[in-house]
Amino acid sequence: MKLKLIILLSFIFILLACGVPAEIDSENKFAVNGELDLSEWNHKDELIQFNGEWLFYWKQLLEPDDFAEDTKAKSASVIDLPGTWNDQSLPGDGYATYRLQVSATELNEVIGLKIP
Repeated sequence: MKLKLIILLSFIFILLACGVPAEIDSENKFAVNGELDLSEWNHKDELIQFNGEWLFYWKQLLEPDDFAEDTKAKSASVIDLPGTWNDQSLPGDGYATYRLQVSATELNEVIGLKIP
């Protein structure tokens, strides 16, 4: 009986431990309408994921010069990332430009961007 109780309590503990995230980020930063404000971000203490609403230009391969003419207002839609465009009313294959404008304070050192 005692052995069954120990096994049961161990099993419950393992289930509870698996459900707790390893690192809880209380200040999640998400992109809204294609913009991400990192002016309050401390780059030494925190990693950022560029999740949220990105601007999405279907069947357009745009370059930085294309945005000087405010292309944003002409033909962009908003898409949530991470995600796929299959949830949109678009075909499963094709091409597009994703755009996210990031505002941050000036940094005096190099930072990195990891794209998995």
